[in-house]
Order: sequence, then C-alpha cells, then structure tokens
Amino acid sequence: MPLEDIAIYEMDRATSRLELVKENLTRQFAFMTDRGPALYIWQNGDWYGTGGNPIPESDVPEKFRQEIADKPPKPATVGPTVTWVCQFCGEKMNYSEHDEHLVMHVNATLQAAGSNTIAPTPTMPADPVEERKAKYAERDVTAKNTHTRS
Repeated sequence: MPLEDIAIYEMDRATSRLELVKENLTRQFAFMTDRGPALYIWQNGDWYGTGGNPIPESDVPEKFRQEIADKPPKPATVGPTVTWVCQFCGEKMNYSEHDEHLVMHVNATLQAAGSNTIAPTPTMPADPVEERKAKYAERDVTAKNTHTRS
C-alpha cells in the first residue's frame, strides 16, 4: 500500500468548507547514517523508507519499532465534524445547522422561564463606512489640544 496523505478532507456541501474525514496515523524517524540522512515512516501499521516506498519491518531499527510499540500514535480528532449531535435533545444533524438549533433551545428555555421578550440580534448599519466617518469625525478647531507641551 503506498504512503498516503496524513489528513484527507472532503467538501461539506452544506457549509462549503473542507472537513476532515480520515486521518492516517503517521510517525517519522530521521537519523544520520555514514551514507547520509535516512528516514523511516510508520503509517497505519506499515513501514516506509526514505523515498516513501514500503519496506519490511525487519529493515527498521529495533529502537524505532519499540517506540511505536510503547507509544502508538493517537488520532488528533475522533471523526468528521460534518455530523453533529445535540447534547440537549440528541437530534443528529449537519454541523452547519447547529447554531440555529441551539438558538431554538435557548428561546424555549427563556420562554419556559417566563421571559417573553428575547433581545433581537444586532444588524449591520446601512453604510458602515459613513457611520464610522461620523463617529470619528475631526473635532472643531476650537477644541482644546491636550497633546502639546505647556
């Protein structure tokens, strides 16, 4: 089996983001020999040499085989995040829907607590550049300059 990429991504159609779908457990061992640098790569139980070609396990130095046996690589993630399960109701859905779903839980909790008014979400101004110019407009010439020496 050829050496594979460490992380394999696929496009999530709902969010248009790349999501990790598979992680190939990999560890590299590099050292200097009398003929130059050597590289051994362990990936998913197989060993590969400097060129990425498969090699028999017997060709790998014992100290590297022992290190893999003592401290096997662990995955950085447990699986794809495309699927999300709500921790409150257990509903399974696409990860892109989790924000709206959690807002629904918050609104239901607030209504159950007796609060019928939920603060609206803030909106962007019609022209943010003009609003910023107005907010940071220059002061009048008559304003006291506090940045000069007395």
